[in-house]
Amino acid sequence: MTQDLNATYNKIAWCTIISPNSPEYFQELKDSGVTAAIVSLLTSGSRMLSSLTIRQVQSARAAGMLVHAGAVTSLEYPERDADELMLRMRESGFSKDRRVAIMALSDPALDHQTERLRRMITRLCHWCPVENIDVCLEKRQVVDGDIDLGELPANLNLTIINPDALSAGVETAGTWIYTNYFHEYPQFLAYDFYQYYSEEPADRGYQMGLTGEYEAQSGDNWWIIAKKHGMALLDLLELNEADIDDRILPGEIIKVN
Repeated sequence: MTQDLNATYNKIAWCTIISPNSPEYFQELKDSGVTAAIVSLLTSGSRMLSSLTIRQVQSARAAGMLVHAGAVTSLEYPERDADELMLRMRESGFSKDRRVAIMALSDPALDHQTERLRRMITRLCHWCPVENIDVCLEKRQVVDGDIDLGELPANLNLTIINPDALSAGVETAGTWIYTNYFHEYPQFLAYDFYQYYSEEPADRGYQMGLTGEYEAQSGDNWWIIAKKHGMALLDLLELNEADIDDRILPGEIIKVN
């Protein structure tokens, strides 16, 4: 996805075990325009919820950020990681309307990576709806075919890691990690193009008419509309006699049924 970065996009911080955890740090993030944080409650190889992670959650909440749960996983044990993440979410006071992010690490030695990721998503759906789940991948994992997006649920959010580039580099990305640093600190920062993380879920709702039509909103494209309605992209284009490159204007009526 290529976006006009002169526009104002909400920003989010993805916090890992090497990110700072002090209240002052998170207040500085908030003051710089970062409105939401994803905290990695689970990192592959670590079987305990660390005091550092707990402090990150507390500090982000104290700064007034929306806080969501994340997992950094090698996908070696997808069901176990999903169960452990759900347990840690409950322990940390996360409700089911929070977003759940899966950062799937690239591992050339691990086969069937897409299938493993799909299994983890399926297990997480015991805790939250699939539309609340985000998959975070490096650009090359998608471009090289390590993860086949076509084999994953259509209504996931997709975060692409492509730091120091001019765009996310993947057309279907809803969130783009554009840097590894905040000042001198190791910190993922991302543009949240469609307010997936940076607004309360209730603020993102829309009313679909009984006629099976949808009124396009600012920022919509064909892939986003298909994702919202759980449709295959090609089916949506065929229904509207449209081409993938056709521009969608706010207020335009799109057939979705």
